[in-house]
Amino acid sequence: MGSRLEPRALWAKRASIRATGRLAFCRSSGYDLNINAQPRVEIMIPVIDITPLRSRGELSEEPTLETIAEAALNFGAFIVRGHGLSPDLIEATYEESERFFRAPLADKMALYIGRNPQHRGYVPVEERGAYGDERYRSYESFDLGVDQPSADPHSRAAHRLLGPNIWPERPDFKAKVSAYLSAVTELSLTLCSALERVLALPSETFTGQMRCPTSQLRLLRYLDRAPEERAEVNMGAHTDYECLTIIHQRDLGLQVMDPHGEWVEAKAGPDELLILFGDLLEVWSNGLLKSTPHRVINAAGERSSLVYFAGLDYDTIVQPDPSLISEQRPAGYAAIHAGQHLERMLKRDFPYLAELDSAPERGEPDPIISPFEGRIKKREV
Repeated sequence: MGSRLEPRALWAKRASIRATGRLAFCRSSGYDLNINAQPRVEIMIPVIDITPLRSRGELSEEPTLETIAEAALNFGAFIVRGHGLSPDLIEATYEESERFFRAPLADKMALYIGRNPQHRGYVPVEERGAYGDERYRSYESFDLGVDQPSADPHSRAAHRLLGPNIWPERPDFKAKVSAYLSAVTELSLTLCSALERVLALPSETFTGQMRCPTSQLRLLRYLDRAPEERAEVNMGAHTDYECLTIIHQRDLGLQVMDPHGEWVEAKAGPDELLILFGDLLEVWSNGLLKSTPHRVINAAGERSSLVYFAGLDYDTIVQPDPSLISEQRPAGYAAIHAGQHLERMLKRDFPYLAELDSAPERGEPDPIISPFEGRIKKREV
């Protein structure tokens, strides 16, 4: 069994960080963009070489786990190197993504996500979520997940969130994108296993609930816009709804909210991946790990990214782990159903899902509000 960090050591780190105000970033002028007169902030997110986590015991994992714990409590995001995803695999996935997005719109709309029984397929620019700050949505995507037969019991239980993928009729798309999906899924298990040890939880506390997960891969392309539109929010501020998010990006534009509520530029090199925490880990860790608010302001023109959301099995009930509850730190979260939480939040993001669930006799549905996005709301006030 791998090494663990004691929870009391983790709490001591957090208390020390709060007391000293020490944060691993520095500020600079950055780009001269007029975004509600807010200064651009450059962040130095901790960069962690996770090769030891993949060495099968040949290298000591303790220093890596310590660094992950520091990054998790200090900021709530980190960048990884030594992740095992080859540059050739990443480049091949981008190439297939770009070929698909440059196809005629009619060809892409033939795979429109709203026509598929499962939440899989092409998402056009017009499929705009309910984000008040998203003034110029300028991105399209192709969404995939665990490629599961529709007759499988897991697929039937999870409704639209599990089932077969649909694929463009392109010679290499399925093989190359599936290879990336498989590799990044394996990486997500490695990272979640490391977080189990960081939190001193039993092995497979997280990963044991990822047998047939509602994880998703999004191939994203942000279209170039007029200069005045580039300085606006292209993807609205939000947290992610699963356990963690693994992002490869080719261009700048992703901003993360720091612990002081300021938006900072998240930078990761071509051989690096950005790791964000999601809602489910916040609940499971009883708030030791915070779901990471983020948004996109696409100042680079056309922008591409590969985004993997590491989810749980649909029927997993997530609640604060008993070992992370104490008199000093009582349970701060109610139990939530992983699949239902994801379905609810996706209705905010995808109008077609909201329409499927609507009925004239119900009238206008209430706005969907995430309980994990309070920091964003405070920043908007």
